[in-house]
Amino acid sequence: MEHWQERELKKRSSMLQIRIYDAMPKARAEARLPKVEFLA
Repeated sequence: MEHWQERELKKRSSMLQIRIYDAMPKARAEARLPKVEFLA
């Protein structure tokens, strides 16, 4: 594998991770709502 390809792959995977982390708080908030309602 050429060096620039390796860098491009790392760039893409880090962008993917950022997207996943951006989506996580929403998923967590949605997951919490039913629990709060259930406890109340």
